[in-house]
Amino acid sequence: MRHLRQTLITRARIQGFLLDDFEEDYTNAAADLLSWHQQGLLKTREDIAEGIEAVPGAFVRMLKGENFGKQLVKL
Repeated sequence: MRHLRQTLITRARIQGFLLDDFEEDYTNAAADLLSWHQQGLLKTREDIAEGIEAVPGAFVRMLKGENFGKQLVKL
């Protein structure tokens, strides 16, 4: 909670949620996602490191949040 003061000053709201909170929307959401996937509307990003020797560095980058999208290692 490093930024609690700024959160209070700006009156920002912090609220967590669980998937179960939206259980009634699951069927519609799954249908929408499948449709979007079939239409090619969903895009993914991958950060691909090359070679077994790149594994430690890729892992550290992932832990530090320096990668974008999915961190993969191509062997």
